[in-house]
Amino acid sequence: MPEPTKPPSGPDSAPVSGQDPKATRRRLLQGGLATAPVLMTLVSRPVFAQVTCTTPSGFVSLNASHPGAAHCSGNGPTYWYGHQSSWPNGFNVHGDHFSKYFDHDLSGHPKLTEVLDPNGAYKNNKVARYVVAALLNTGVSGATPVLSYPYPLKHIWSEFANSGHFSPSAGASWDANEIVEYLASTMISQ
Repeated sequence: MPEPTKPPSGPDSAPVSGQDPKATRRRLLQGGLATAPVLMTLVSRPVFAQVTCTTPSGFVSLNASHPGAAHCSGNGPTYWYGHQSSWPNGFNVHGDHFSKYFDHDLSGHPKLTEVLDPNGAYKNNKVARYVVAALLNTGVSGATPVLSYPYPLKHIWSEFANSGHFSPSAGASWDANEIVEYLASTMISQ
């Protein structure tokens, strides 16, 4: 690249229409600096965009603004494990097995509480832990308006258990981490 004080050295770097190269460069820089704040505004997301409550397919195409988006206030697996007395009506803390709600049972035929246990046998199966928490959240009025049982929760687990992935929309495929990321986005506490 030629130094700013020296004229261009090759035919490809000649100034356009005989203009002074310094003036051309200055206009380019000034124009670039003037548009930087506009570009930064277009590509930046609000801090709360990470917790926007949306459907699985909506999460795939999440953009910077979601006017009128739903607000989720679900709780995560650790919360539900530690607050079993707060479980919604209809769920039996001591009796409900994972298989009652989800096809493709986990080995050992565990109860929901066993799946939620952060130190138990299923602690490394985050997808199972998060679908159980999401299931309990569906029993709390207004906690997760974008999730319901059986669809999509049962479908998320079924597809993941069969293939190791979940397809929230055509052309998209989520692995275990992406499924957990989505479910966690509907929860205010983990």
